[in-house]
Amino acid sequence: PTPGVYSVKAGVQLGSGADWDDGDAFALSLYKNGIKVSTMGRTPIVANSSGIAVSALGSDDIYLNAGDYIDVRANQNSGSSKTLSGTATDNYIAIHKVSGPAQVAASETVIARCTSSTGFALPSGAETIIGFNASTFDSHGAITLGAAFRFTAPVSGKYEVTVSVLISGDSDFEAGEEAFLSIYKNGTRYNYMANYEHIATVVANVQLAGSDIVQLNAGDYINDQLFHNFDNTENLFNNAEQNWITIKKVAN
Repeated sequence: PTPGVYSVKAGVQLGSGADWDDGDAFALSLYKNGIKVSTMGRTPIVANSSGIAVSALGSDDIYLNAGDYIDVRANQNSGSSKTLSGTATDNYIAIHKVSGPAQVAASETVIARCTSSTGFALPSGAETIIGFNASTFDSHGAITLGAAFRFTAPVSGKYEVTVSVLISGDSDFEAGEEAFLSIYKNGTRYNYMANYEHIATVVANVQLAGSDIVQLNAGDYINDQLFHNFDNTENLFNNAEQNWITIKKVAN
């Protein structure tokens, strides 16, 4: 919910009854935003064994911005599936913040702006998250860039969201085809911000732009998704001046 250094402690145990060979190992790793950060603990098997329980445990400190996420993953290389212990006390995780601001004051200015200069693909018939990939400014580290783009509110309040994107007109658009842009809040559509419908066959760029105010609690997240039903996969115009989003807290 707020930036800072977080301490992560975790442990898991594989139940007894499994066979292990000399050289096997059981490891526990820490991941941040889907990317491995460290091996927290590793238990090597030093002799052929049968019917033993094997544990892996460890700890690490990691810096997180608001909206970052972490998870812990277990791995073993015995060549056969193993079963996690069914006892809750054998499998645990504890996370606590060790440094950084304790909370964001309600009076603080929260503001962010992002752009995209990458002409990424927009498949027909599906909603696609607009993957803004560059941050102009981000006052509280609330932005996750890229294909999983999101803004995670660091403090509760009413946020104004303004977006403009341009679909590159690389192919014929036919009468009746349409495109629309929506805000999603916590994975659920919040609104339709903008809609475009072709009234004749044409080759042209298509701009979608809009603005709205969203009530967010601390930890809620939003992003923008684009849908079109044109005949082909289209692309976002590869110009940061055409594709941008601004988000700012305007009231409590």
